Amino acid sequence: MRPTFLHHTLAVLTLAFVLSVHAADLDLGNGVQLKLAPIPAGTFQMGSPKGSVGAAFNESDRIKKDDYYQHPVTLTRDYLIGATEVTQAQYRAVTGQNPSIFKGDSLPVDNVSWNDAVKFCELLSAKTGKVVRLPTEAEWEYACRAGTT
Repeated sequence: MRPTFLHHTLAVLTLAFVLSVHAADLDLGNGVQLKLAPIPAGTFQMGSPKGSVGAAFNESDRIKKDDYYQHPVTLTRDYLIGATEVTQAQYRAVTGQNPSIFKGDSLPVDNVSWNDAVKFCELLSAKTGKVVRLPTEAEWEYACRAGTT
């Protein structure tokens, strides 16, 4: 059995090294588009406040690692990120495959590993001529916070 990864694995494709960042769609062929949302550079408090419940996998890990607690992080470049989870139609348009257990073109792709996500990014980069990669943890959290701390 292949290792699985959460639905949102491929929701977080980041288009890197973009000189002019604006909302855009990537044409994947056969009428399939991948919508990207612009994320401006900025500073935010990454992590969880001290004392918050569920902030770490377990309390002993949390005590050992200060990076679980809030700390300022600055992202110095604007970037683009997938506006939604990567759909099965999008994944198939890039890879030619659909490993999902729960089928439906508009459903998020599931049953993919981290390695599958990296391969998707490599294939998408080759297809579009753009550099596409998974975001860093900081990029992902910053985008998810949508301007909040």
